[in-house]
Amino acid sequence: MMLESTSQMSFDHLLSSLRRQGSSVFDAFWIPASAGMTIKVIYKIASSTFHMRQIFFTFFLFFFALFPFFLHAQEKIPVHDIYIIHFILDGANADFFHQLLADGKLPTVQKEIVEKGIKFTEAIASFPSVSGANYQSFVTGLFPGHAGIPHLERFDREKNKNIGYLTLSGYRRINDDLINMRSFETGGSLQPSTTIFELLSGHPTASIYSSFYRGASYVAPHFLPMRAIWAAFVSKRTWYVDLLAMRKVFRQFRKQERKLPRYTLVGLIGTDLAGHANGARSKEVEKTLVHFDTQLERFIVLLKKRKLLDKTYIIISSDHGMHDTQKYFALKTRLEKEPFDDLLFVGDRGVASSQIYFKQSLSSEKREKIIETILSYPETELMALRKGEHDAHVIDSSHREATIRCTVNAREKRCSYHAKKDDPLHYCSDATTKIFCDGKFYSLHEWRRAIAHPYFPDTVVQLGHLFASDRSGDIFVIAKPDFGFRKQKAATHGSLRRDDMHIPLLIKGPTISPGTRRFARGVDLYPLLLEWYGLPKPPWTPDGENPL
Repeated sequence: MMLESTSQMSFDHLLSSLRRQGSSVFDAFWIPASAGMTIKVIYKIASSTFHMRQIFFTFFLFFFALFPFFLHAQEKIPVHDIYIIHFILDGANADFFHQLLADGKLPTVQKEIVEKGIKFTEAIASFPSVSGANYQSFVTGLFPGHAGIPHLERFDREKNKNIGYLTLSGYRRINDDLINMRSFETGGSLQPSTTIFELLSGHPTASIYSSFYRGASYVAPHFLPMRAIWAAFVSKRTWYVDLLAMRKVFRQFRKQERKLPRYTLVGLIGTDLAGHANGARSKEVEKTLVHFDTQLERFIVLLKKRKLLDKTYIIISSDHGMHDTQKYFALKTRLEKEPFDDLLFVGDRGVASSQIYFKQSLSSEKREKIIETILSYPETELMALRKGEHDAHVIDSSHREATIRCTVNAREKRCSYHAKKDDPLHYCSDATTKIFCDGKFYSLHEWRRAIAHPYFPDTVVQLGHLFASDRSGDIFVIAKPDFGFRKQKAATHGSLRRDDMHIPLLIKGPTISPGTRRFARGVDLYPLLLEWYGLPKPPWTPDGENPL
């Protein structure tokens, strides 16, 4: 960027331009609001003359050249002398992962993590079961609806445009979009310091191959990872994509001890890529997971050599599962041919769920017509309809209906489930969940037993938060298991079904006693991390609870 053109920009334009270009200042360092405001005030004073503008921009560039040094000088919140690294095996099907463990295909995971740590047998992702929504859940403790990140894309109702988190222009946007409805509901700020990265401000932290990194002091890659893209889509070596990520991990953990990241989030997307291309239980997925096992062995050797293993927690999970599918549900194309197409925005990010937004207030007759039209499509399995911030109406293709109602106060959330004549979620006929069919309100802790449901695990709790902000669509459409939206894939995810929602979750660390636990949600990791670090509880209540 030329200085001559820069000097003619407004300050806000300059900041947004730097963000769009992936400036390491903004992406690798957390900038306090007070620092940004100070510079903004100075700019307004200095911009009265051309020469003063030159002086200001010289100062501006000098300031940001030295900003990393100022950053390390700021006061840190004291934390326990531990390190935490979370490996996300993106898209790993839980049943297939556990089968590979049982077959001896993942010996390092078995010996170093399972036998020395805790394995959860019924761990669950957040809905929608897609990457961005779940990566943020791990580091915020918020369900996607409470974080304002409802899917892989959302419709901006005010600007009347689509925001896609998987596009070149929008893949960083997910970090700016984060809000905290749990804080806002209890009288707090809509954007308090929320992420683990933000709470560890002043300490080194790292986000590696993760789309979500707000507050992390180190982010990789900064720019488009061309070698990873080539490996994923040209040479089809999905395991090599994860190798590139692991090389970044090794580089971080070879640093001087004072520079080691206290918290590291690692997205290993090779499993997801292999699954979409070849199937959720394919040989290619197996090869990618086996390769991770080899890299994990090397990593543990490094920790032992540096005498770090005894104070390092290792978390292994997926962000969502995956199921095989071969057919294409052209929902967006179908609805474009309907007479009410101009009233809707239809998401089509290529997974097994889609959200639909009403662009304007509609009559009840018009809404019913839209609902009936979508239900008439043979590919539709289930729909969740907005009934308020904490209520949802569920209806399936056989017109079985139920209502989910949730209440929220400062410390607790409770939900009820009431099926009409027939039950679309099959809760009332299952021994595990039929106790919830009395219409009474139960706490989120009591609802944990619904995680074991064989078809729609934890669906009441998941849908009970989904419409908390208006960023979520007005209708969520779930495709039947054989179908996916947008284009054909060998396997997909995004639905409420068990294959997509069930995730592996393993934890090993200095205070962990070996054993097996049953229930955990992805949002439960957040309060666990707070406890491990000795961080104070936030003034708002996270959606998760410590699973240990």
